[in-house]
Amino acid sequence: MDERKWDEMIQTALLYGTDEAAEQKEDVWVHIRSRMVKERRKRRRVGRWVWPMASVAATVVLAFLFTAPGQAAIDQVRQWFAPKKVITEEIEGQKEQKEVMLNEGKAGYIIYIDESMYRLETKNGYDWIVPLHQGGANIPPVYMEIRQVTDRSPEAVATELEQEVKEKYSVIIQTGKVNEPVAGYVIHGEAGHQWNDEVVKYYVVSNGKGGAFIIEQRYFVEASEGHGARFDYMLKQFRIID
Repeated sequence: MDERKWDEMIQTALLYGTDEAAEQKEDVWVHIRSRMVKERRKRRRVGRWVWPMASVAATVVLAFLFTAPGQAAIDQVRQWFAPKKVITEEIEGQKEQKEVMLNEGKAGYIIYIDESMYRLETKNGYDWIVPLHQGGANIPPVYMEIRQVTDRSPEAVATELEQEVKEKYSVIIQTGKVNEPVAGYVIHGEAGHQWNDEVVKYYVVSNGKGGAFIIEQRYFVEASEGHGARFDYMLKQFRIID
């Protein structure tokens, strides 16, 4: 992972805070130590006058690590990459505790999946999260596809998808910017109000490089509070790592 991405993750961790703890601490420390070594090498090349400034910076970084916000940032980063963890979901008004497992997608992200109900697979070259058991032939397929495009901005992609959904689906539930379960755009349409009418929900998220992640959810009206809600809970754990 490059330095810019680490910086973004630590900044995000500081913004949102946390109250958990430690394996990732080593990774963060390795990263900071690497930067300090680079600073020392640069210092030797540039001259002695830089040393006091670099020394102060390193001291500040080290001091920061042992402050409450510094530990919170380290703990947050570690929590993002724990191999498994327990989260609380509220499905159809009932709170459930679920053990979820870390999965890495081909498109450059991580996500946590309840593997007792879903699996990550590759289909048509894209990542698909699918139920272990699909319904019958008369029920629309259920899946969440995640892909990355590098040649179009999130705004352009969201505009295209909104037009496409409005042309195809008679019921438009929501469009526009959202902050939950991801920060980006949502386009949500339904084919009708019958229990088995198809539902499509797109989220468009910036990849930080001028492109976008397109997250496409497919299910049916009756599954909105089941699969639909669970897909959104998974996305709360979505992190870009590429």
